[in-house]
Amino acid sequence: MCSDGTDSFFMNLSYAVIMTVIAIQYIPKLKAAKGNLMRIHKVFISTFMVHDHIMLRYKKEYENILSAFFGIVLGKAYIHVAGIMCSLRLTPECPAEMSLLSFDTIKYGLVVVCYTLLATFFYHNFMEGQRFTKRTLIVLGVADGDCGRLFQAMDKDSDGMADRDEIEAFFMLNGIEAEPFMTAFDHLDLRDGSADGQVSFHELEEELQRVMKEIKHNYEMRKKEEAKTQKV
Repeated sequence: MCSDGTDSFFMNLSYAVIMTVIAIQYIPKLKAAKGNLMRIHKVFISTFMVHDHIMLRYKKEYENILSAFFGIVLGKAYIHVAGIMCSLRLTPECPAEMSLLSFDTIKYGLVVVCYTLLATFFYHNFMEGQRFTKRTLIVLGVADGDCGRLFQAMDKDSDGMADRDEIEAFFMLNGIEAEPFMTAFDHLDLRDGSADGQVSFHELEEELQRVMKEIKHNYEMRKKEEAKTQKV
């Protein structure tokens, strides 16, 4: 070990960065696997996976445990890095004296603010990337005409019925435009004249495909009209 401790700093920093890269690559896959597992209806589990009840219970907790593990490991790694930076005086994290409005205190405060902003920036971008991936998969399912998993994620009480609040809350949470779904919902809800605010997911999927065909048709016609206008 070098006398100034720089080798320890770079070793700990490298370890923290490597663990961060592993976490970024691995945790989303764990969450996706858990999400797929949670979307399987209990009927299919009890029918096709009779002997897997222990493994299912284990897998549901596996993601939580590993996520917590990475959180602890990364937190400890970056604390070590900060401690070494403090001892080497690489940045003013640890002023010898702290008094109000002293230059050392101001530098310390600025460093803390910078670290907080950096951590917030990277965390926000990481989480937004995960939300974007989820939105893409949802829209891809709708485009393919397969809304089964999507509706299952909405159906919190597993009664096979969709209500307005359930749909609006789901799409607001996931940052997806809900208008086509609400249009299909309103068509079904008003069909029998009752407007009770509930429709079956099976009927909603069929009506949604009809609404999307109409939207797609209108979009293609609009593009054709724009092309004709540009030629003129």
